[in-house]
Amino acid sequence: MPICLILLLFISQSSCSSENPGKGDGDSQKNKLSEFSDGSENRIDTIQVILDEYSIGLPGILPEGETVFRLESRGFEEHNLRFVINDSVIWETDRRMSPYEIRTVTFDLIPGEYTVVCDFSGHEARGMFTDLVVGDIPAS
Repeated sequence: MPICLILLLFISQSSCSSENPGKGDGDSQKNKLSEFSDGSENRIDTIQVILDEYSIGLPGILPEGETVFRLESRGFEEHNLRFVINDSVIWETDRRMSPYEIRTVTFDLIPGEYTVVCDFSGHEARGMFTDLVVGDIPAS
């Protein structure tokens, strides 16, 4: 009989709890990665970039300004990454990424239309590139 009473009290207390585990802040519900650049309220969202055989997973539109990228090399081959505007390399990895390597980098995105490419060992010819618009979408 005492075990039943203890169980009843436990169940009663659990159901009256003020916490709601099904609710959270909007960012955790959206599964966004974020970092704080200086510990203040100015948050820099982290953009995940997946480098796989032979594709680049990246949002197609990003805002201009300082951006944190989490580069994740999946698969069995090495990769690199270049951001190119009008045949000019704006940014690139300083060295190839090993299979399964994760690297976080930060740089300022300037407005424009980019081609993002892995040109290591013929990957670009196999389709490892994508387009990216930074800033406002150009009017057509």
